[in-house]
Amino acid sequence: YGRLDEDDLLCSARLGVIEATRAGITTIADIADAGVSLAALMEGGLRAVLYQEVFGPDPDQAEESLGGLQEKLESHEAARAPRVSIGISPHSPYTVSRRLFEMLAEFAQAGGYPVSVHAAESAAEGAFVRKAEGPFADYLRSRNIEVKPLGESTIRFLEETGLLATAPLLAHCIDCSQEDLRIVARSGSAIAHCPKSNAKLGHGTAPLAAMLREGARVGLGSDGVICNNTCDLLEEARFGALLQRAGGEEDILAAGEFLR
Repeated sequence: YGRLDEDDLLCSARLGVIEATRAGITTIADIADAGVSLAALMEGGLRAVLYQEVFGPDPDQAEESLGGLQEKLESHEAARAPRVSIGISPHSPYTVSRRLFEMLAEFAQAGGYPVSVHAAESAAEGAFVRKAEGPFADYLRSRNIEVKPLGESTIRFLEETGLLATAPLLAHCIDCSQEDLRIVARSGSAIAHCPKSNAKLGHGTAPLAAMLREGARVGLGSDGVICNNTCDLLEEARFGALLQRAGGEEDILAAGEFLR
């Protein structure tokens, strides 16, 4: 990814739009840091929400991160077509500080921006949030960024920072307890279930049946191509249906449910 130039990224974004169109998808929610996604979405003529990604694990740089985000949002707003909305995406609890999460929650509510975030994606994330342990904690400490154990789940952390009050789109939600899913449902947040990405990265299987039992809004997502190899949601639906059956969940969804 680091070796790709802007033309490469634009080509990749265009291919993603083509794959989605071939699968009958007419509305896309795209999380991106590079601005080329907006151009590809507008060329494709699809409805879309472009979530501008934001990073900032160092709380001392929270204001700087928010300022950089505002500049990108202004650029997107000036260039977008009416059928494309602009949102924000604080990347994850291990790349965004608590202070920045709180600032972004207030900013999103004040500006009416839709929000998306990678949440409860892996055991490594859980170790970071609960105990300040694991590879993410080690990396931040190597950058002299203080990391403290929170003793709680990612979902509770997002609730405390005010982010769940924005009713965000939560990507993954693998490492979730029953109570976490109840919190998600009560908040009105939605979950993007990404079974192929979860499998490819070795993160585990999301508790899909439990999500639905607790009343959470759930849809299929592809995650990025680097985590999946394709943005074809029909293939995602097929894989998700087979994976749920292989996992032996009690409440198995019919294949048609994955297409709704």
